[in-house]
Amino acid sequence: MRHLVKAVLASILLLVMGIGGVFAYIYWGLDPNQLKPYIAQSAREHAQLEVDIEGDLQWSFYPWLGVQVGQTQVRTLTHTHLPPLASIQQAHMSLSLVDLLQGRVHTQDLRIQGLDLQLVQDAQGATNWPQSSAEKTPQEAAPQSEKEAADTFPELQIQSLDIQDARISYQDAHHHWQLEDVFIDSQEISLQNAFPVSVRLALTSQPAQIQAALSLETQVHLDWAQQIYQLEALHAQIKARAALWENTELALAIALPQVIATPEQVQVQNLQLALAPFTLQGTQIQGEVHTDFNLWLTQERLDLTQLRAQLQSQVQATQLPIQLATQGRFHWGKTPYLELKPLQIQVAPTQVQLAKMPAWPLEANVSTQIQVWPQSQQVEMAHFNLQGELQQLPLVLQALQLEGQYGEQISAGTQGIKLQLGELDLQGQLQLQPQSKLTGAIQLKPVDIRQLAQQLGLVLPDMASPETTLRHLSFNTQIGGTWPQIILNPLQAQLDSTGIKGKAQLQLEQGAYQAALGIGALNLDDYLPAETVSEADASTANMPTETKPQNWSFEALQSLNLDLSTRMRSLQVKGVPLEEIQAKVSAHQGQLQINPLKLTVYGGQIQMQAAIDTQAQPARWQLQHQIQGVETQALLQQMADMQLFRGRLSAQGQYQTQGQNTQSLLANLSGELQAQIQQGALQGMNISRDLCNAVALAQNRQLTRTWSQDTEFERLNARLIFQQGKANNPDFHAQIPGLELTGQGDVDLVAQTLDYQLGARFTNTADQHACKVNPYLERIRWPMRCQGPLSTEASKLCQLDTQGLGAALEQVAVEEAKTRAQEKIDAERARAEERLQEKLREKLGEEVGDQIGDVLKGLFR
Repeated sequence: MRHLVKAVLASILLLVMGIGGVFAYIYWGLDPNQLKPYIAQSAREHAQLEVDIEGDLQWSFYPWLGVQVGQTQVRTLTHTHLPPLASIQQAHMSLSLVDLLQGRVHTQDLRIQGLDLQLVQDAQGATNWPQSSAEKTPQEAAPQSEKEAADTFPELQIQSLDIQDARISYQDAHHHWQLEDVFIDSQEISLQNAFPVSVRLALTSQPAQIQAALSLETQVHLDWAQQIYQLEALHAQIKARAALWENTELALAIALPQVIATPEQVQVQNLQLALAPFTLQGTQIQGEVHTDFNLWLTQERLDLTQLRAQLQSQVQATQLPIQLATQGRFHWGKTPYLELKPLQIQVAPTQVQLAKMPAWPLEANVSTQIQVWPQSQQVEMAHFNLQGELQQLPLVLQALQLEGQYGEQISAGTQGIKLQLGELDLQGQLQLQPQSKLTGAIQLKPVDIRQLAQQLGLVLPDMASPETTLRHLSFNTQIGGTWPQIILNPLQAQLDSTGIKGKAQLQLEQGAYQAALGIGALNLDDYLPAETVSEADASTANMPTETKPQNWSFEALQSLNLDLSTRMRSLQVKGVPLEEIQAKVSAHQGQLQINPLKLTVYGGQIQMQAAIDTQAQPARWQLQHQIQGVETQALLQQMADMQLFRGRLSAQGQYQTQGQNTQSLLANLSGELQAQIQQGALQGMNISRDLCNAVALAQNRQLTRTWSQDTEFERLNARLIFQQGKANNPDFHAQIPGLELTGQGDVDLVAQTLDYQLGARFTNTADQHACKVNPYLERIRWPMRCQGPLSTEASKLCQLDTQGLGAALEQVAVEEAKTRAQEKIDAERARAEERLQEKLREKLGEEVGDQIGDVLKGLFR
C-alpha cells in the first residue's frame, strides 16, 4: 500500500510538473503573435471576415487569463470596395482562470481603446458587414426555454468596463449619422444585481445637419433567464444644434425612473423631459413634458400615453404658459408615421403683451389632430379649433384642415381659416404647392377699428374727426406668387370713405415690397390732431426763445426696401386740396427717391423730383420742381400763413441741402428759383396810391381818386439764389399799370425776415393808370424799403424811403428850376434876336436883313 501511495503521488507530481511545463512553454516559449495566421484563417472560414492584426498579441495565464490585442482591422470578404467594418487601436481583457474552469465568467477588466465601427450600405444594397443568405427554420428560430437559457448562459461578472474614444457610424444612400467621442464606463457588471453605466458621446447626422452631445447615467439590471432588461434612475443631458432651428442650441434634460425591455416590447414609465430656454425666430420656448410609452419591436409600433406638457413661450415681452395633453402613436418601418389624436392644449389665464401694447388677459383651449409621415415628409393637421378670451373679447381661431410637405419639396394647404376677435372677422384659405406656388384668398369683413381698440385698451392718437375716422376697415385679396414671393392681386380695401384698389408684391427673403395702388378721396386732416387757434397761440407764446430742434430719425427708412406707384383722386392736407396725384416712390438702402410727383393744386399743376440720402451724416436732400399756374394767395396762406401776393404762379427751381430737422435744412439750403406771377397783386398796400400822393404833394395839388387796397400788377419776375439759408434776389421786377417796380433784396429763411431796396418809375401811361405827372417826375426812381418779418402785413412791411424820397424831390425841384431859368433865357434871347432882325431889315433891306439875321441866330445858339 505504501508503494501504491508513493506511485500515485509520484504520478500526480509528474502530471502537475508536466502541465506546469506545458504552461511554462506556452507562456515563455510560444510567441502568441505566431497565432495571427490561425486567427485570420478561422475568421475567414466561420465569419466571412478578414481580420488583420497589425499590433502585437500579449497574454497572461495565472491567476488571470489575460489577452491584449494591438491595432486590428476587420473587413468583409465580399464588397471589398466598401470601407472596413471595424478597427481598434488596442483591446485588453482578463478572466479569472479558476472561475473559468468552474463555468463562471469573472472578468477583472475589459478595455477597448479607439474602436471605429463603420456600417456602410451602397446604392445597390451591398454592405460592409457579413449577411447570412440562409433563413433559419422555425425550429431553429424558436426561442429557448427559460431553463435552457439559464443553463446555457454562464454566470457573468465584470469588475470594470472601459470603452474610450470610440466611433460608430452608419451611411446609406439617404442617411449618414455617426457617433463620435464615445466613452462608456461601468463597474461590477453581473447578471444578478444592478450595475451603473455612464455614457458620453457626440452625434452628427446628414442631411438633417444635426449636431448633438449626450451624457447619460443609469443603473442596468440584466435578467438573461427571463430575458428582461431594466434601466433604472436614468438621467441624460442632450445639447443639440440643427439647421432646421437656425443652429441655436437646444438643451434637454431627460429623466426615466424605469425602462423595462424584452425581445418584444419596451416600456417606459413617466418619462420626464425638461427643455431649457430655446429661441427660434424670435420666440423663446421652455417647459417640461411627461409621458409613458410602449414600444412593440415585432410590430414596429410606438404608443404614447398620458402625454402631458407644460410649456412657456415668449415672443419679445409675451409669455404664454401652455399645458398639453394627448394620446399618441408612432409607427415605423416601410411607412412610418406619427399620430397625435386628439391633441389638446390649454393656455392658462395669463397676461400677454406685444411690443408697447398694454398687457391683455388671455385664456384659451386648443384641440386638433396631427399626423406626420416622415418617409414622405408629409404632415396633416385637422379640425384645429382655438376657443378663448383675449381682454374679455371672444377669441376664435379655426382651420378645417392643414396639410403640407416639408423637406426639399415644401407644400402646405389650409381650408376654412377663420379668425375672430370681438367684431373682427378674418377668413380665407391658402395653398402652397410643391413647386412653392402660392394660391389663396383672404377677406376681412368690415370692422370698427376705433371700437375694437377701445375694447383692447389701446389709446389711439388724437384726431380731428373721431366720429368718422377709423370706423370702417375692410379688405379682400387674392394670393398668388412663388414662395417666398407673395403677390396680392387684386387687392381691394376700404378705410372709412376712402377706397383703395391695386396690387402688391412682397419679397419676404429680401424684405422688399412693391405696390401699385389707386386711392380715392382722402381727407388726411380728419386723421391729424385738431389744433385750435387758442392752443396754437398758447404754444407759440410758451415756446422758449431758443430751443434746440429735435432731429428726425431715419432708422425705419434705412431698412426700408420699397417701390410704390400710386394714383390718388384727391388728398387734403392742412387744408390744402391736392388733386389728381401721381407719385412713384422708391426706398433702397437708405436712399429715398420720389420721381416724379405730379399733382393739381389751386388751379395749377406741380411736378417735382426729390431724393434723400439718409446714409449720409447729416442726411442730404435734393429737390427739383416745376410749377405752372398755381393761385398763390391760397397757397401762401395755407403753407406759410402769408397774405402778401395773389396771382398765378409759374416757377422752376433746383435745390440742395442737408440736415436732420427743419432748421438745419433751411440753414444749409442752396440752389436757384425762377418765379413769375401774372395778373396778380401785392396785397395790403397800394404803391401807386402812395407814389401819386407823393407826386401831388410835390406839385402842390390834391388827389380825389378812390384807390384799391392792393397793388395790382401785370407781371412780377424774380430770381432767387439760395446760399446757406439766405436767398438773394438781384433782379426783382414788377410791371404795375403806369409804374415799373425794380430792385434787389435778401430773404433770411432761418430768421424768416426780408430786406428789399426797391425803386418805382412812372411810365408814359401813368396818367391813364396811376396819376398825371410831368416829364421830370417820369424820370425819377421813387425809392421804397421792404424790411421785417415775413409774417408782417404788407402795408407795414413796405414803405416809401423818406430819405431817398427827399433827395428825389430835391432833384425834381432843381431840375424844374433849371428848366424855368432856361425858359426865361430862351425867351429873352428870342426877343433880342427879333429886335435885331427888325433893325437889320430897316437898314439893309428885308431880304438881306433876314439872311444876316439867320446867321446871327446860329452864332448865338
